[in-house]
Amino acid sequence: MIRSRFQMCAPGSIVLGALVAAVLVPALPAAAQSYCQEWTQVLLDTSESCVSDPRRARAFGVEAFTWKGRDYLALNAGNELWIYNIDDPDRPVLTAESAFQFGTVGDSDYDLLEFDVGNDSRFAVLGHKKVRTVVVDLGTAEVPRFTGHTTYEATEPGGVMFNHGGQSYLVTRANDRCSLNAGLFSVSSTSNLGFVQCLEVDGTGLRLNGGQSLAVGADTYLYLGDGDNGTARIFKVTGSGPSLSASYVSTPSGMRAYGNSLSIDPHNMLAASANVDAGRVTIYDISNPAQPTERWQITKRWAHHVALRSVGPGATPVLSIVAGAGINTAELFLIKSAGPEPVDNAFWSDLSQPHNEFQACVLDTAGTLSPNGDAFYWSRFTLHQVF
Repeated sequence: MIRSRFQMCAPGSIVLGALVAAVLVPALPAAAQSYCQEWTQVLLDTSESCVSDPRRARAFGVEAFTWKGRDYLALNAGNELWIYNIDDPDRPVLTAESAFQFGTVGDSDYDLLEFDVGNDSRFAVLGHKKVRTVVVDLGTAEVPRFTGHTTYEATEPGGVMFNHGGQSYLVTRANDRCSLNAGLFSVSSTSNLGFVQCLEVDGTGLRLNGGQSLAVGADTYLYLGDGDNGTARIFKVTGSGPSLSASYVSTPSGMRAYGNSLSIDPHNMLAASANVDAGRVTIYDISNPAQPTERWQITKRWAHHVALRSVGPGATPVLSIVAGAGINTAELFLIKSAGPEPVDNAFWSDLSQPHNEFQACVLDTAGTLSPNGDAFYWSRFTLHQVF
């Protein structure tokens, strides 16, 4: 069996590391042992002040991605993006820091609304309150850098970036060529977007609201959120160059893909989807990526960020969930053959734990796992912790 690097410890014990940025590391199965969480770092701490200010960084969305065979973490610091190398998942190393300086709208303090960095894609896309949609070039060097960007007016800013056949593609939220619905573009440079097609579901334009991509052989499957509730629509991308097309194939029952509510483990062909309306997180079997089937449900109100990761095929997947807008709302589960199993969730909610001994203005905003599932990255507005 492939094993994760999660540390293993005797039942009931918890090991806590230095205060720097918290990464959570659960361990994999072993007889008479339980899983440990170890707080290892603090990447951001501005909890000394509750006063919002564009010059004071805060922790918002967080996303893990791969780049030229190495693992990275992107953190939305309110108005800028920070990129960390996480080859050692519990010890992130800052490698790039944007200096967009787009400014903010009126009295608003934090206007970077969303971002998406596709795995192995040279480009990223931002949704910004002031400058709207931004296509960012991360360069061609061995490590990602902020080498340039182009802004685009958009009624609804942002999009989904993905790689298909070595080419970067962007799904926009709203495009004039598609009656203000989602459009698919090839990305050759930040200023050179080639229109491919509008995305439609049975003749109706897709109203993009988040999404994920999954490469399967020569094809790519797009799981895209549609409308205000982010109903997941699956599109299959085939071909290349002028012959490339994206075809709608299905709408899985109960699956949502808005924001960071959907996550895919490609090693074990599983997907996790948070459905706020239904108050649950559902695990799907995506062995047939065009027709997901429901496996298990976890009752969880207000879940909005999920991440599902594993070391490799046959390894036990780890699921992280962040729910609500309060404090101590994170939970972790191991997805075993018999179903989801909690990983000492009292660790997250116990106010006596050192990682929860904080000042005011700590609100759980986001969370994700490293690509191999070894570390948990927890954004808490005035804090970003690594476990």
